[in-house]
Order: sequence, then C-alpha cells, then structure tokens
Amino acid sequence: MNLSSLNEKLPLFKGLNDTYIYPIMEALPTSFRIGMKQTIVTDVRSEGGGITTLRLHLKNASILRHLKAGQHIELGLESKGKRICRTFSISSSAQQSKEFGYIEVSFKVNANGALTPLLNEQTVGSKAVHVNKPNGNFTLPLHPAKEKSVFIAAGSGITPILAMLEEAAFYNLISQCLLLYYVKDGEHYPFKERLSALHAKGLSFKVMPTKQTGHFALEHLTHDNPTSTKRCNFFLCGPGNLIETASQALLDQGADRSQIFHEHFGLPITAQHKPIPAEDNAMSAHTVFLTRSNSSFNSPANTSLLISAENEGLTPNFGCRIGACHQCICRKNSGRVLNLKTGKVSDNGPEDIQLCISQAIEDLSLDI
Repeated sequence: MNLSSLNEKLPLFKGLNDTYIYPIMEALPTSFRIGMKQTIVTDVRSEGGGITTLRLHLKNASILRHLKAGQHIELGLESKGKRICRTFSISSSAQQSKEFGYIEVSFKVNANGALTPLLNEQTVGSKAVHVNKPNGNFTLPLHPAKEKSVFIAAGSGITPILAMLEEAAFYNLISQCLLLYYVKDGEHYPFKERLSALHAKGLSFKVMPTKQTGHFALEHLTHDNPTSTKRCNFFLCGPGNLIETASQALLDQGADRSQIFHEHFGLPITAQHKPIPAEDNAMSAHTVFLTRSNSSFNSPANTSLLISAENEGLTPNFGCRIGACHQCICRKNSGRVLNLKTGKVSDNGPEDIQLCISQAIEDLSLDI
C-alpha cells in the first residue's frame, strides 16, 4: 500500500506525508522510496533559450494512467548518498506519454540549485532519475465549456502550457487556442520549433518580447482577438506578478473567476505582500533565536525566514524555495509567522513551518 492510499483509508495520516514522512524518506536509498519508479533517459535535447528537455521512459508506466496535460511530477536523484527531489511540470502531451510510456520534463539549469545541474548531466541510457505519480489541478479540459482557450505564459511558465497545447492539437482543439508568450528575446525563445509546429496545425500565438511590449496588458490580448472575454477560458502560468495582473485585468473586463485557471512559478504576489495588522508590523525586524546553535539572526519585515538566514551567512536546507518540496521544514518553538503562500498567521506555540514561505511577525524561537 502506498502513502496516498493510506491517506484515503486512514484520515489520521492526512497532512503527515509532507511534514514528517517524506523528509524521512529523503534520507533513505532509492529502493525504499515509496511510489517512485525508475526511468531510462531516451532523449536529451536543447529547446533554445537555455532550456533542456529530458525524455524519461518508464518500464512500468502504470503511474501515467491518469495523467492530464498540465500536471507536474516529482523527480528524484541521489547525490553523495542523499536523495534530492524536486517537482517539475511535464512538458509532453499526456496522450503521447500514456501511449508510449514516457514523460518529458524541461528545465533551465540553476547554477546554485541542487537538482537541475545534476539533471543537466544525464545522458541517453542513464537510469539515475526516479519519478513519482503525476499530480496537480492545472489541467486542460478536453470538453471545454467555452468556445476559446486563451493561454498566457511567461518564461518557463510555458512548460505545462506546452503540454496542454500539444494535447489540444491531438484532439483537434488547437484552432480554438490562443497563446500570449512573454519572453526576453523575441528571436531566440524556448520551444520555438515546437510552437511553430503547433502554429502550422492552427494555433494562434504571439511572442511578446518584454523589452518592447512590456509585461501583460489587456490590449495585448484584445488587439487582434475579437472574441468576447466572457466566451473564453484563460490559463495563466508564470511568476506571481503576471498571474495577479492578468487575472485582475480579465476580471475587470467581465470574466468570471471560474473561467481563470493558473499555476504560479513562484509565490503568489498577493501572498508576498499580504497586509499585516498594524500591531503585528510595528517593528522593522524581528529576532530569530536558534536553540541548537544558541545563536540568533534578524529577520527584516517582508522577508522570508530563509532569505533572512541566508543574508546573515547561514545555510539552512532548502529546495524549491516556493513551499512545494518541504526540504526547509523546521520546528518553531514560539512566536508567530505569516505563511506567504496562504496568507494565514500562525499561533505562537510550537509547530512545523517552512522557512521559504514563512515571515516573522514577532520574535521567534526555532529548533535549528
């Protein structure tokens, strides 16, 4: 029995996976990681714009049975005896993945990252990468309620949208799709060849080099698109400022919230700037005491605990930096924090928190 089915059968275990069980699993060998499947790298290619795609073939592709275009998947590698896991959007068509037993993930190497440099070293035939069951609710409906699907992406936010578009092409829905893609370079952008192939099949798309066009504005969408906002579904993926700006502009134009689907590649901008009651925001910085090392550091207002610690020269564990991988979990002994992802303020008693999405709103004691 895997942990997902255990959660369904025993409600007691709900919420324990990410906080307690998976961090323990990180330290175990690959063969002990529940639910993870070994893959074989069958293709490595450059997509332009510094993006690399790996094609990972699964001998047993049962975990792909319910895959939907737009979902993400957890990848794992071992390095120096430690398992490193991160979540990546799947950039291949769900239909192709299920039919041929592979997934494709596309990434840009972060020189300071723990996993992408290792992924970039993989070659055809490698069996080092393991994957878990796909997940996520940012998916393409195959029976859309609206007559047109509008996709708005920036940077690497194109990866799940690319999977959706290729799925739409397979089901002959691509002529109903419009893509706005915000990039730095209008000539050498990621996935240029794949997007051109989709354009040949009927995709309407506009590449928006931000140095010339700026970031999202409603006229970018409406200038050449006579379709009423109320007759479209909108799929947004990219940094928080794109999501928030585009969502509000669409709502102001008459779209309903039920028409807008999004995936943040980073913390939502509204969470980053969540207003804090005046009595909780009176100090410009708070003291964070570390019980194990008997030391402390200052955490400025509007700064996550992870960034505050790093600014003080400390090196706490971290992974995704957006609250997805749970590698920066630690025990808070006392004090209150703002969760930058949910906007909720904690109690002042003991609890587990994630450093990357927690902001001090009073002095804290951490078990580090």
